[in-house]
Amino acid sequence: MPLTLLPYYSWDIAFIQEARVGPDSPVHEEVRRSLLAVLVRTGSCSRIAAVHTDRTDGVLWYRGGGQSYRFYHVYGEADGTPAALHANSKMVRDCLVDAEAAGSVPSGILGDCNCQFDQLLCLPALLVSEWADLGTEPTCATSNSRVPRRIDLLLANRPLQCRVVRCWVDWSL
Repeated sequence: MPLTLLPYYSWDIAFIQEARVGPDSPVHEEVRRSLLAVLVRTGSCSRIAAVHTDRTDGVLWYRGGGQSYRFYHVYGEADGTPAALHANSKMVRDCLVDAEAAGSVPSGILGDCNCQFDQLLCLPALLVSEWADLGTEPTCATSNSRVPRRIDLLLANRPLQCRVVRCWVDWSL
């Protein structure tokens, strides 16, 4: 979706992968060189340094009203190898460990994991901690796919699950 369309949608915080930012855009230089970007329209956020890598980022977002949220943004390796699955699962697990250490703060791990929820090697830890994927619809359908798959995940802990009203995939953007 072109960022020029973003003002027409209702949103408070956006997690963007492979953002293309022009040289005249008023953003920090590090955003121009990053695979991941976080745009905040409402509230404020600060980086969670413990999980920051070139493919993982985390923010503590305060929207107002006394409640803060922890969001982790992941962009998994896409080559489909066992090594990629291991690396992608480790990214999710590192975010899970950081979120669980914060206690019952509403937290989400969002992004392109390039594998399905049940393929994550850290699935037992997610389930024991009562994390769930908020979505159910496929997010990936390629010309050589027999069945569309859900590889872009919206993982939420129990406190965040209790605050979500609805979740859907919109292919029109």
